[in-house]
Amino acid sequence: MMKKPYLLFLFIFLCANVFAQTANVFWSVNQDSSPMSFPVATADITMTDGVNPPITLAYDSNNFIDVMFDVPYGTYDYTITTEGCRIRTGQVFVDASTIDPNNPTPTVPVFTVQGDAVANVFWNVNQTSSPISFPVATADITMTDGVNTYSITYSEFDNIMADVPFGTYNYTISTDCHEDRTGSVTVDCANIDPNNPTPTVAVWEVQGDELTTANVFWNVNQTSSPISFPVATADITMTDGVNTYSITYSEFDNIMADVPFGTYNYTISTDCHEDRTGSVTVDCANIDPNNLTPTVAVWEVQGDELTTANVFWSVNQDSSPMSFPVATADITMTDGVNPAITLAYDSNNFLDVMTDVPFGTYDYTIITEDCRTRTGQITVDCSTIDPNNPTPTVPSFVVQGDAVANVFWSVNQDSSPMSFPVATANITITDGVNPAIVLAYDSNNFQDVMTSVPFGTYDYTISIDCREDVTGTLTVDCANTDPNNPTPTVASFQVQGDEIVLDATINQDTTMLTANEDGMNITYQWVDCDNGNAPIDGETNQSFTATVSGNYAVVITNSNCSIPVTSDCAEVIITSTLEVDNDAPNAVLFPNPVADNLTIEFENSYQNVQINLFSFLGQLVKTVEVENSIKVEINMSDLPSGSYLVKINADEKTLSTVVLKR
Repeated sequence: MMKKPYLLFLFIFLCANVFAQTANVFWSVNQDSSPMSFPVATADITMTDGVNPPITLAYDSNNFIDVMFDVPYGTYDYTITTEGCRIRTGQVFVDASTIDPNNPTPTVPVFTVQGDAVANVFWNVNQTSSPISFPVATADITMTDGVNTYSITYSEFDNIMADVPFGTYNYTISTDCHEDRTGSVTVDCANIDPNNPTPTVAVWEVQGDELTTANVFWNVNQTSSPISFPVATADITMTDGVNTYSITYSEFDNIMADVPFGTYNYTISTDCHEDRTGSVTVDCANIDPNNLTPTVAVWEVQGDELTTANVFWSVNQDSSPMSFPVATADITMTDGVNPAITLAYDSNNFLDVMTDVPFGTYDYTIITEDCRTRTGQITVDCSTIDPNNPTPTVPSFVVQGDAVANVFWSVNQDSSPMSFPVATANITITDGVNPAIVLAYDSNNFQDVMTSVPFGTYDYTISIDCREDVTGTLTVDCANTDPNNPTPTVASFQVQGDEIVLDATINQDTTMLTANEDGMNITYQWVDCDNGNAPIDGETNQSFTATVSGNYAVVITNSNCSIPVTSDCAEVIITSTLEVDNDAPNAVLFPNPVADNLTIEFENSYQNVQINLFSFLGQLVKTVEVENSIKVEINMSDLPSGSYLVKINADEKTLSTVVLKR
């Protein structure tokens, strides 16, 4: 009888729970996810289905306060807040499927871990600090603690950095056309907004000051080709008419920093290229939005390659460091192919530049007052351009020429108007001070000019084979230069000298015969008239001393004309003969005639040599003694002209001969 009421009660209880559709929710909130982790001591747990009032629990693990009772079936969002503002959110399903089957009381267990130490960071960036200022439309905000970095593109609906770990962060706020705003924010419990249900740290800021400057980035390519490389270096100057900025551009030096807003004209100069010019506006509209530093980028191409340059002339009076430029000059420059380039140089009026000269190598001639001429060569190309001149310019610093002129010679065969020039001649001019100037005149090959002869008065000599020399005086100065010749030139028109007649007479001094004809180009050959004019071996000097009585003559030849003449025969009678040992030393004496030094060369070396010189009056005038010698020189420059007897004693061997002293 007792059993029936009990079963009925149990049936009613189970039915009531089924139809009520509730269950308990058991919470276990651990400190971390480690298997050995302990539960947190306390927590505030809130659970809501978004319709009914939230269900809360002051969780206390130490006192077993960890159950929400009779929670209606449904889906709930929960928030667990633990000490240190740690928050864990999630979702729990309370229904028959989630009830723990091992628990006699219908219970849904929730095992979770406390939240991380994080908070949201809310940003409000106003345009100004005015109380009625509006937020900026957009900004790039970056925040870092040196390890982690967080960033957002700030806008009206995107102003929160979520789940930022507790810590201190440096932030940068970048807005268009304004300087970056920087600062520091600490994300922790103390700074969380107590009125915000989600742990949130609010940062109220103002955008940076409005930009007034920007960097200017330069990229200067070699060509406009898409695959062109930048130039190695360039000089870039930029000016707004008041301020000027410049850099020596390179791979690692390509930025002009902090350029005030404005419009600038720029010039890009690269080696051996024309300047590239243009204009750039530095303002907010042109700042590169992808560059963290406010920067205006200029992409350019170097100018066209140079093919011409100016030539600047400075013609000084002399090479002294204190010398002044000449007043005027006529400058001519030619490459031998194109028309000559000329300049009427005038230093007082700054007429000193030849403009747009094509690249090349030029011969120049500078003629200044008094016919002074300077010639030289100049190369106009990239390597000679002055790097310090903004206009491509090759400088040429020279000194006016010396007071010189060319001397043109015309030597005719005779004075007839129809006469032709002689073929060749030797022309010498001298002022008696400086070395003589010599010209090997050759009319057939146009060898008829002495170049760069200093101004002055000269004695000239024109020598032609088999002709008498022509002499005279020539004045070389401006007054005598040919006005029709672009090169200062004095012309001298001459006629060759009379034909030379050799003197075939001889002078006799006892046994010594001397030809009266002498000169540089004269040769002699003494002959034996009694032997069919047979040449006497070795007798080719101007004088000849006979050792045997007989008749002798001399054949005289001018080596430049090759027309020999033979003297009359002269009779020589030997009345006394010099004693000569049969075993005489073999020696050669030269020159004979002698002017200064007489040289005696022996075939062999002798131990003791004595040489005595006697005048033809028999007076001993000089004695020379040497030992172990094969060659002896005797100075006869101090002896008067005439014939001298030379007696040689070499190791008791004797030889006598005669020499003529001029």
